[in-house]
Amino acid sequence: MDALQALRERYLPQIRYPHIRERIEQLWFSPRAVADYLDQLLLDTRDGQRRGFDAATAELLLRFHMELLQCLGSSQVGSPLSTDGEFRGSALNTGSVKLPKGW
Repeated sequence: MDALQALRERYLPQIRYPHIRERIEQLWFSPRAVADYLDQLLLDTRDGQRRGFDAATAELLLRFHMELLQCLGSSQVGSPLSTDGEFRGSALNTGSVKLPKGW
């Protein structure tokens, strides 16, 4: 089994929100699209209007996201957020990431 499939099987059953699981399943043909979707979930893109996840769910989604990016490798990492030089995600060698408003 490849690493991406192992991630899918490890994390999807643990996600408590059916609509998030379903969306990841729909996007799985493109792991980069899954990573972008997780970016959208984890970052406040609604000017503070998003309620957020409980700590356990946020941790699970963040771990899934980080491991997915590691599997993809730095050559495939490059979401639309990576064009701004405000922040450099050095731990995963992901390049620059634009910070949300208010950071």
